Amino acid sequence: MRALLLAVTMAAGVPAMAGKLDLSSIYEGGGLNGPVPRSLKISPDGQRVTFLRPKASDQNRLDLWEYHVKEQRTRLLVDADSLAEAEQELGEAERARRERARTASLSGIVDYHWSPDGTRLLFPIGGALYLYDLGATEHPLRKLDTGGDFIAPQISPAGGYVSFVREQDLWVIDLVSGTRRRLTRDGGGTVHNGEAEFVAQEEMHRDEGYWWAPDDSAIAFQRYDEAAVPVVRRMEIYAERAELIEQRYPAAGQPNVETRLGLVTPDGGDVRWIDLGEDRDIYLARVKWLPDARRLSYQIQPRDQKRLDLKLVDVATLEQRTVLSETSQTWVELNDDLHFLAKRDAFVWGSERTGLHHLYLYDLDGTLKHAISRGDWNLDGVAAVDEKDGLVYVTSNRDFVPDTQIYALKLDGSSADRPQRISREDGTHAATFAKNGAFYVDTFSDPRTPPQVSVRKPDGSRLAWIEENRLDARHPYARFRGAFVEPEFGTLKADDGQTLYYRLYRPADAPGADVERRPVLVFYYGGPGVQTVTRSWGDHFNQYMAQRGYVVFTLDNRAWRGAAGSSPMRSTASSAMPRSPTSEPASAGSSSSRSSTPRASACSAGATAAT
Repeated sequence: MRALLLAVTMAAGVPAMAGKLDLSSIYEGGGLNGPVPRSLKISPDGQRVTFLRPKASDQNRLDLWEYHVKEQRTRLLVDADSLAEAEQELGEAERARRERARTASLSGIVDYHWSPDGTRLLFPIGGALYLYDLGATEHPLRKLDTGGDFIAPQISPAGGYVSFVREQDLWVIDLVSGTRRRLTRDGGGTVHNGEAEFVAQEEMHRDEGYWWAPDDSAIAFQRYDEAAVPVVRRMEIYAERAELIEQRYPAAGQPNVETRLGLVTPDGGDVRWIDLGEDRDIYLARVKWLPDARRLSYQIQPRDQKRLDLKLVDVATLEQRTVLSETSQTWVELNDDLHFLAKRDAFVWGSERTGLHHLYLYDLDGTLKHAISRGDWNLDGVAAVDEKDGLVYVTSNRDFVPDTQIYALKLDGSSADRPQRISREDGTHAATFAKNGAFYVDTFSDPRTPPQVSVRKPDGSRLAWIEENRLDARHPYARFRGAFVEPEFGTLKADDGQTLYYRLYRPADAPGADVERRPVLVFYYGGPGVQTVTRSWGDHFNQYMAQRGYVVFTLDNRAWRGAAGSSPMRSTASSAMPRSPTSEPASAGSSSSRSSTPRASACSAGATAAT
């Protein structure tokens, strides 16, 4: 790290030449990416695409926009600056949540939710909570009285309530009467209701701590008590200061939080508790309602994470059974692929049991029907399930590992080894599908193309641009185009024969293979679930270093694929699976599905080390 800091300091001290990237342009002001929409969502009725867009003068301050699909028109809905007077300093809980969500540097409108009928939007800003009525001609904004600092706001699925967590308890507001109601009453100190604990947020990619039933009849919520978790001290480093932070953090071998899963109705009443078993040293990995609102599912792991059980609960009786279990000699990787079908008692399930991530269709009794995908390729995740047309849309790097493409698979398994690629351009794609499957919103980039957002048919053909983001003379990156260093992608063989992918930037002033002796910056992460070698836009800092004479090398190790390459998992289905014994407690981050910041090191090496 000391070598890296010295290298960066030396590079930063060199006067910026015309056309070369500079640190101020990368990290300050309007940014280099252009007007890129983020948090893209399609309204439940499919009429609108909403998104957050940074201001031209400040890449970290976001406004709320919409694109009207039929009218093909984009307009600003809410200017964050118009509510600046209402903004307050964020509470400690919200600051911590944003830090774990990697949004701590953002301001303005950083999150929002659609109402189920597609007529209203809920968003927090600066400590206040607002409802925006799209049909109102006058005064479309309604400020909701939360009674104090809050986190985790939601609109209920049937549209009758707004919910949030305040003072570590779960609250609702009846949108008809305006009544505010506290649903839990023991929150405070080390007890939290309706929140996800630190490990779930940081390492298991679960930010939510409560889940509405589809018909508004009940809320499932997590209650955790962190009294036994040791307090650690760490430094929070800012540009102008540093703060000492105390935080409860369960290191390897130390106690975890004590977790419970409860059910409560929005009109109050007693909490009913779901039995999570005798083993208290567990992770509540996922919770999800079935479409009929009569059954609730949850996924649970022991501390060593070598087992994952999918449980199904009858909400009326609280009777439950284990639908299936995944086990592994290393760990079971989590995913968000579980999708319950609405028209029959079946579900889509993602698993790495073969050593590669694929999809399977199960009946609710735990019977495996068939594989939806299979073969020597890895699936990233489910983008959408179109039950009507019998299709599952997924993202994968099947064609070229540094890419992310969108594919269609048949729900009946008939195309399991022949997915149809629907995204067109080589590079990196992210998809948001309409609820009815009529179209999707595609965000695409490659190393020379800043993120472009378009509306696409299910076959991948473009219907309209939301943001073309052309790299023309007006683009903030335009003045640096001439110094762009083309990345090279390639592979290396590990000692055990596995193929590892790399990205290489040769110095801008010596692009040939026979370069003289040059300093090398090695940029890596190495933890599970994070791919750094990607054919995508935005690798500005590594470009900056390459433009100043450095060889920049990035290699993805085996771990970014999760458990792929390690021992395959086993999967079994049963109505009463015995619990496996829990091994010695593992560290909280042993199966991270979300990374901390990738690291870099600097060294001096010859051309043979860089090629």
